Amino acid sequence: MSLPDGRTAGTLSPPEERPRLGVVFTVIAAGVAMANLDVFIVNVALPDIGHQFSGTSLASLSWVLNAYAVVFAALLVPAGNLADRVNPRTAYLSGIVLFTLSSVLCALAPGIWFLVGARVL
Repeated sequence: MSLPDGRTAGTLSPPEERPRLGVVFTVIAAGVAMANLDVFIVNVALPDIGHQFSGTSLASLSWVLNAYAVVFAALLVPAGNLADRVNPRTAYLSGIVLFTLSSVLCALAPGIWFLVGARVL
């Protein structure tokens, strides 16, 4: 069976046309590592966060962890669906930009509830 470009079905495309799976895997793995590292770092830093925002209750402080986890879990499937409808590369890069901007907001947080809001974002 011949394809429109003259190749026959079942032939491989030239190496320069194949996706660079190593690069794609590295980029995806870096994004997953960023998301997981964020959770681990905040777990370790929670006592220091409590000292930084003195007078914060343990219940309020727990929302620093829980807000991110709840929103991440709730939006994982809908965000994947949205990425399938639009360009996955654009969706991925938009997510990385949003993650980076919200991380900057977390670093600049003047109070605990601002920090929780930035973690939700």
